[in-house]
Amino acid sequence: MEKVTTEGQYNAILISLVYECPFHINNMHCPLKEARLKDLHGKIKWLSDLPAPTKKTIYRYHINCFSEHQAQACAA
Repeated sequence: MEKVTTEGQYNAILISLVYECPFHINNMHCPLKEARLKDLHGKIKWLSDLPAPTKKTIYRYHINCFSEHQAQACAA
């Protein structure tokens, strides 16, 4: 996985994640849960209003969640 370092890279990843979870799970703690309910313009506004440190935090949350669920899928 390529290292994410710029706000543009965070934006590219988060805009794709705001459409759906890669594992299609309903994680009640997911920071993207409410943003996924918005229409296209709402999703874009939500992302553009986020400060860069928050984008980084959401990305890190996703990486941890993804790693946990990938390990569970591999063990099954």
